[in-house]
Parts: sequence; structure tokens; C-alpha cells
Amino acid sequence: TALEGHKDGTYSSAARSAATKLLDLIPGDTRHLLLELSGKVKLDTKGRQVAGAALKHLSQAIAEKRTVEFRYQSYSSGSLTERKMDSYGLVFRGHSWYVIGHCHGRSEVRTFRLSRISALRLTDSVYKYPKDFSIERHLDKSWHIFQGAETDVKIRFSKKIAPLIIEHQWQKRQQITKNRDGSIVPFDKG
Repeated sequence: TALEGHKDGTYSSAARSAATKLLDLIPGDTRHLLLELSGKVKLDTKGRQVAGAALKHLSQAIAEKRTVEFRYQSYSSGSLTERKMDSYGLVFRGHSWYVIGHCHGRSEVRTFRLSRISALRLTDSVYKYPKDFSIERHLDKSWHIFQGAETDVKIRFSKKIAPLIIEHQWQKRQQITKNRDGSIVPFDKG
């Protein structure tokens, strides 16, 4: 199965066991099709090995609502800072894992890339997950994973690039205006 390729051991044994149990519950024709596809479908998980241990610890921290402490290597400044955070969720985007949560030092919800986290440890401090927080709503106004002040922009894509843009939904409320010359202008209808 695809899970056999995961050699970091973080969850692969448990995942293979679960997959085997699920496979036994699938009707015969569908099970046969899935078994025929084994080894022929690849899920690209670049960055997985670096994040394996951090994923395991952060998953535990989220489940137990425990504050974590870690060192973070900033991409923009290059500096290494000590962070303390209440982790709200994990997101996989663009070949990388990210953790989203309340950063104690900044007193706001922040997003951290797991590959830039080191010396991660769970503390004994327990936090309350905010009732009004939703990972989906938090990411709704992000561009990929990035957030910041909202700025309205209008981008015109040429006829040559238009098909590549159309085949992907960049935003939930995305609409696309098609021009006579074949170019397009995507926009958020929200």
C-alpha cells in the first residue's frame, strides 16, 4: 500500500493496521480495484521525515490541550527565537506541515512551519481551546498558508496560462471572468 513507503515510523504501523481493517470492510469489487492500484498511486509527502517527530508531539499536545515550547528559525529574519504556544491544529499545504495556535510571546494566533521548529517539548500547562476558533475560518482568508493585511489586487492571466489557473480552486468563493482575448481574471466573490 502507499503507507508502506513511509519509513519514519511515526504513525506508519498504526496506519497500515487501520488500512488493513478498512480494506476488509470494503465490498469485493472495490477492494479488488484498490488492491490493483497498490503501488501505482503515489502521494508526494516531501518534508514528512523532518516533521515526523514534531507531528507526533504536536498531535499529542493538541489532543491533550497542552502548551508547547520550542525554538523557531524565522524565514524572514533568520533569527532563532524561543516560543511558547497553545496548538490549535495542524495543516499540510505545499509540501509542508504547519501548526496553528496561540503564540504566548506575540499574544495572537500564529502559524509555524514544522521544518523550522526544533527542541519541541510539551509542558505541563493545559489550555482551553477557544470556542470561537476554527482552523477552516482562520485559513479562509489566507493565500496558501500566509496571512496579513488584506489587499485587493486584480491579476489578468494570459490565454496561454488561463487553463492552468482555471483547473485549480485558489479560494473558496473564487469566480473567474473570461475575456474575449482568452485571458482571465480570477476574483473572490466574497
